Amino acid sequence: MSARDSIAVGVDDRGQIWSGHFGVAPYYRIYDRTGQSVERRLNPYGPNGDQHAHHGNPALVAELLPECSVFVGRQMGNKECLAKELGITPVVTGESAPDLAVRALLTGEM
Repeated sequence: MSARDSIAVGVDDRGQIWSGHFGVAPYYRIYDRTGQSVERRLNPYGPNGDQHAHHGNPALVAELLPECSVFVGRQMGNKECLAKELGITPVVTGESAPDLAVRALLTGEM
């Protein structure tokens, strides 16, 4: 796996896809390109952290997830910056289950 070959999904305390903006999700579920969940990472910019520290600066969230080239969430701010400046593919989904969203992404259904 290359340095930026993983997928990050913003999730809530129950493990469902966070309903708010990706950058302030409480946690990130990290998946490899086979669709296997490999880690759950606390977001220091989430509800229990400094939510406003990253506002308007998606590079801080990208630094938190350096192995990820795809971000999946229900809401995504500054998609243009993520794609053009940071080389991250932002994916907005209506799915609530992270495993299903990642599977749909990897099979081309999303």
